[in-house]
This record gives sequence, structure tokens and C-alpha cells, in this order.
Amino acid sequence: MEKHSTVQFYDYTKYPYSKRPTESLPSNYHLTYSLGDNSRIPEALECLRNDRNVAVVFRDALPEQWQGFQVIDGTAHDYRPADPVGVVVGLVAKGKAAKLDQTGFIQD
Repeated sequence: MEKHSTVQFYDYTKYPYSKRPTESLPSNYHLTYSLGDNSRIPEALECLRNDRNVAVVFRDALPEQWQGFQVIDGTAHDYRPADPVGVVVGLVAKGKAAKLDQTGFIQD
């Protein structure tokens, strides 16, 4: 990434990068924390409070807010670095199995 400083890289992660100083990430590397399940809500909230974004999958429709934070439509585009900071990137469950999920991955 540092060799290609004019290229914007981005990923989703389940690693609680909110516990790492952001200075350790290259400036052209954007991470979006992926909630995963209910046990990770505290880490997700820490990310949001620190102006990082969190991807959350919802069962049927996107709410306006999740845990007090703005939800944006994560299906409008796939280029996460263009998102505002400190927001929930809302995704909607697709497929029968996903809509029936009870593991905590899908938020109601």
C-alpha cells in the first residue's frame, strides 16, 4: 500500500482495529468494521465513537439509526472510502437462510 500511495485500498474487517492506533494504518487504507454478531456490539460502538464505520446486516429494511448512530445505505455503492465517517453501513439480508438467521449476525 505504501508503495502505491496514489491507490485507495479498502477492506471489511472483524478485527477490532479500534484498539490499534490509526497511525499504524497507511493513509490510503480504509477499513470498515463488520459487526459479525451481537457479542461484537461493544467493539462496534467503540469504532463508531472513534469516527470509524461499521457494517451491519439488517433482516428486512434499513433503520434510520442503530444504537444511536446514523445508518447509511451500504448497497448504494461498494466504494466504502466515499462514506461519511462514524456511520453504520447498513446492508439488508438476502436469501431465505439469511433472513432466518438467529445467530446474531442479522440485526432486527
